[in-house]
Amino acid sequence: MSLMRLSHFARRMPKRFRRDETGVTAVEFALCAPIFFALMFMILETALHFFNGQLLDTAANEAGRLIMTGQVKSGPVTKAQYKQTLCDKLPAMFDCASQCEIDVRTAANFDSGALGSPLANPSSWLSPTWDTGRGGDIVITRVYCQLPIFTDYFGAYMASNALTTGKTLLMSTTARRNEPFL
Repeated sequence: MSLMRLSHFARRMPKRFRRDETGVTAVEFALCAPIFFALMFMILETALHFFNGQLLDTAANEAGRLIMTGQVKSGPVTKAQYKQTLCDKLPAMFDCASQCEIDVRTAANFDSGALGSPLANPSSWLSPTWDTGRGGDIVITRVYCQLPIFTDYFGAYMASNALTTGKTLLMSTTARRNEPFL
């Protein structure tokens, strides 16, 4: 009799298993969660990248006024002091002292100021110049900062300017004509 009952139970078990829906939500979540979280991390990484770019643009623009108004030439402002002024305007997420570089050079006119991509020519930002010009000169100021990519797997493929060091290169450029100072 017990053998008969066991075979009856064995035949009904697959039917009961197909009708049972108690774990469906957990299985669906396990299938969809990795895609959802990957998308969320990509969105957050992109938002952080644009936010940091805006902060760098604002700080470089404010610090660039020191050159345009002649305060760098007339005052005792060196490149290190200028960099410190820039770093003071950036939030703590930038490791400005070791990860940011400033390139200041003059140009004959605004058309000749195109310096190209820093990723195509790394020597342009790895060996920057410091020429603030005279009154009336056109001065191009570029600030480069390396920032870490937080979601490494997704961020490295997402960032068009990802470096081989696992960081992304943010750049801010201003081109201005100096005010007529002595």
